[in-house]
Amino acid sequence: MTHYVPAGASPDDVWLITGCSSGFGKALATALLAKGQRVAATARNITALDYLGPESPQLLKLPLDVTNRAEVNAAFLVARKQFGRVDVVVNNAGIGVIGPVEDMTEAQIRQQFEVNVFGVFNVTRAAQPLFREQQRGLFVNFASMAGEVSVPSLGVYSASKFAVEGLSEAVRQEMEPYGVGVIVVEPGPFDTEWIGNNAVWAEETERYPGVWGYVTQMKAAYADRKIVGDPAKAAAAILKAAAMEPPPFRLALHEVSAEATRGKFKSVIADLDRTEGLTKDVHYAD
Repeated sequence: MTHYVPAGASPDDVWLITGCSSGFGKALATALLAKGQRVAATARNITALDYLGPESPQLLKLPLDVTNRAEVNAAFLVARKQFGRVDVVVNNAGIGVIGPVEDMTEAQIRQQFEVNVFGVFNVTRAAQPLFREQQRGLFVNFASMAGEVSVPSLGVYSASKFAVEGLSEAVRQEMEPYGVGVIVVEPGPFDTEWIGNNAVWAEETERYPGVWGYVTQMKAAYADRKIVGDPAKAAAAILKAAAMEPPPFRLALHEVSAEATRGKFKSVIADLDRTEGLTKDVHYAD
């Protein structure tokens, strides 16, 4: 009897990764190709993938805007045609809208959700029929430590990442009967373009000086190599997690992420304990 190898653990797996132009997507594509894996690397502008070298039997480069469902479906068709299958889908493409909630424009808020939420829905829904047919697959969905704990200036960004967490919890349960797993990656501060080229900024006003002061501190932290993590090491950690049997559902990357989540859990439990009487006193009288 052949031993079942979960998706993400086999050297024959095909990985499709969104947002490979920089950051974690770039690091993952580079690490996987170095290991000899087959990769469908995507980016909105395909020239941003030149660092990967020419296409080969192991590498397919695809233009992909995750907000365009037609492009998403086409990418899966092309990847399947070249490789015969897709085993691991990495929902990495994303942007960060930064600033006080009140000062965001409606267009900025919608852009945040179009990319970080509806983009993940588009890619996930395109992959699900393939995974069900194969009876095997793995989603690696990038949330953030901000998907567990929000902070000033990241209300809209956090809302989008909380949505990724909720979607991932449901997909994990719905797809489990088909041999499909889910990992939610929750990075803390890393040396990526998240607060650089991939950031969208609200107009700075005088209404929330404390928020913009927090942003200044955050920029300083992301510029400090003693604080930020190495995307290449993050990629290595993700590959190790994907190879675990079973893989973890949540993967906090960076001690800042782990400690923030632990602190939130303590706060949630404290509130549950403090309001237990109110919680239970909601039923009809006998």
